[in-house]
Amino acid sequence: MKIEDLLYRCALSFKFRLIAFLKYSIRLYHKSCANMM
Repeated sequence: MKIEDLLYRCALSFKFRLIAFLKYSIRLYHKSCANMM
């Protein structure tokens, strides 16, 4: 296990987590906007 492989894997998992978090927050935002109307 090289350090480059470890860093690459960490970056990939971080990116996937960030994308999932963004999708989740956008969905929550749309839901709250729909409730206000």
